[in-house]
Amino acid sequence: MATKPEVQKRIQDEIEDVCGADRLPSYADQENMPYTHAVILEVSRLHSIAILGVPHFACQDAIIQGFRIPKGSLVISNLWGIMHDPDVWKDPYEFRPERFLDDEGAVNVPMEWIPFSIGRRVCLGEKLSKMELFIFTTHLLGRFSFQKPDDVQSYDFRGRSGAVLTPAPFKICAIPKGTGE
Repeated sequence: MATKPEVQKRIQDEIEDVCGADRLPSYADQENMPYTHAVILEVSRLHSIAILGVPHFACQDAIIQGFRIPKGSLVISNLWGIMHDPDVWKDPYEFRPERFLDDEGAVNVPMEWIPFSIGRRVCLGEKLSKMELFIFTTHLLGRFSFQKPDDVQSYDFRGRSGAVLTPAPFKICAIPKGTGE
């Protein structure tokens, strides 16, 4: 949000339009906050925590797009590759929350949005994570504005690879709303 003040402002305006100035959003408010929802979806797509899906074994011989996968083969989905595929996502490395909004402004989540993996065994915490991301994001942006400190030129958004992708260390200024931002 510190690098996208126009996005931050639009989310804060949406929070105020839906909840007013006196209450913070609940998860039930998400359906009335499509832009905020789209931003969370785009952050989750662009900077997914999981790079690869959980390994599986093929339970039978299969042919997928002309490739033979024998029974017993180890299969690992490339979540990062799918969510950055230029054949699926126009300008996949650009931050564009609008890609998740249709012409009427409603949220549209394509099947290629897979930060919680794919298939029958997706992350057990998916529903809880989605709720927490919404609550965490809206509560922080409902009470604070974020900006880069004067001594920070830019942020490194590449992340650090490991079992999961973690952010590089960074500094941020959280300014309470209503204090002369």
